[in-house]
Amino acid sequence: MKRVMLFGTFDILHAGHLYVFKKAAKLGSVTVVVARDNRVKKIKGQSSIHSERERAEILGHIDLIDKVVLGSPDNDVYRIIKKERPDIIVLGYDQNHFVDQLQEKIIEYGLKTKIIRLKPRKEAAHKSGKIRRKILENL
Repeated sequence: MKRVMLFGTFDILHAGHLYVFKKAAKLGSVTVVVARDNRVKKIKGQSSIHSERERAEILGHIDLIDKVVLGSPDNDVYRIIKKERPDIIVLGYDQNHFVDQLQEKIIEYGLKTKIIRLKPRKEAAHKSGKIRRKILENL
């Protein structure tokens, strides 16, 4: 079975995430790499609602996911690729952090990993930032 890898924050899970998990599961055994808290704050400019451990625990209860790991504590986002050696990396339609060197790192590690970028399902509705803003507006 092929090894499939996904990366993300996964702070507010929604139907768009399930869509990605379903697509990935059709390709093989799914490993999800959860972004570290300090990385989330650096990239998004704000802390996540749930801690990295909470996010990992929640994802661990989703049957479409076979393995959940935390990203590297030193923020070397590529290290887990070298360690896990995925056959496929699935990227969300809007995932643009760390992807600029992704292909080069795959080659450097001697891997033949295929990169698949998914199309959005319902971009206007299924986006964590939009959902978070909507929640905060209604508080």
